[in-house]
Amino acid sequence: MDSMRNSLIAVRAAILHRACQVERLLIIATLQNPETRDQLSHLLPAGQYDESFERALHRQHQEVLTDWLFLSTEEKIADLAIYAALQGETTAGILHQWFTRERRERLTPCGVPPSVQSLFDSEADVLLSVAAQ
Repeated sequence: MDSMRNSLIAVRAAILHRACQVERLLIIATLQNPETRDQLSHLLPAGQYDESFERALHRQHQEVLTDWLFLSTEEKIADLAIYAALQGETTAGILHQWFTRERRERLTPCGVPPSVQSLFDSEADVLLSVAAQ
């Protein structure tokens, strides 16, 4: 249990100081995926990533996704605009980079209930349509 708690603390420390909810979601989704984790490995403590670490990542991914889903559409747009500005991008550019149907799968944790995935897909579609206007 200590290993799980320590892992969770390390994961939270890597993302909670981020200004934008969407940035937290993008970071945790990148860390959750073993194929992309190396891109952000500098945010994590050095060492082996054991099963408790993987569980901690998954749990934190679920929490970050839930927090993001609870934002209103206006809050999501404002959050995306701030993140885009910090990245030197446009909001539409960030949305197309991460939220198109082909790419958004990786933003939700494995095993997310279909109702949550459906809500996430619906929210992403709304954001894409707002950005297209």
